[in-house]
Amino acid sequence: MKEQIEEKNVEMESNLLIRAQEFVKKNQKMLIICGTAIVVIAAFFCLRAFVFTPNAQKAAAQDGFYAENYYMSGIDNNNAEDLQKALDGDGKHPGFKKLIDKHSGSLMHSTPAIVNTYRYYAGVSALRLGKYDDAIKYLEDYNGKDYYTASIKLMAEADAYVEKGDNKKAVELYVKSSETNPNDMTAPAALFKAGMCCLMLNDNEGALKHFNAIKTKYPQSVEYPTVDYYIGIAEAK
Repeated sequence: MKEQIEEKNVEMESNLLIRAQEFVKKNQKMLIICGTAIVVIAAFFCLRAFVFTPNAQKAAAQDGFYAENYYMSGIDNNNAEDLQKALDGDGKHPGFKKLIDKHSGSLMHSTPAIVNTYRYYAGVSALRLGKYDDAIKYLEDYNGKDYYTASIKLMAEADAYVEKGDNKKAVELYVKSSETNPNDMTAPAALFKAGMCCLMLNDNEGALKHFNAIKTKYPQSVEYPTVDYYIGIAEAK
């Protein structure tokens, strides 16, 4: 009995081997194509990770040298002319608008991380120049990689909505900013702005909520010494 079972197993294995050989023979071209495709795909991802993306990062950084300098000068000196050059270029060197379009992701490389930074710079530049719709667009596209920058960009975006007269949307973003990174600097600043927007919306309950959050959670903040004054205003209205 044992010998019969072993003979049947050998026969089955032989049949499977024959079928496998026939399948390979009939589908040899397809298998070669699939195998080649796997190799090509693997090679593509290796090239993108180790060649295309680093090269793209370097190119984007070199192209953005002048735009970044204009941006820093514009912010430090409150110079609208420099911020305009940072955004649109100076005639010889591209601004953030062109840099973002030029170096954004393609099939050959993923979007360089520096382009993400350029989106933030473009958003802040547009905000300072009074181009609020552009500011919102760039800031929405910006993806902060850490809690600090994520909360800052949400505040800047909210500032643009305030300038557009949409205080309700601004409150939503300010609160989101405070919750994204509840530290002693950006969170109370965002809550204070949310409270002020609530006052403009005649939402005294909302204003009290945000001002009291500063008083109870952030006693070390810059906003803390004056928050009782604004709590009094909200209670009196």
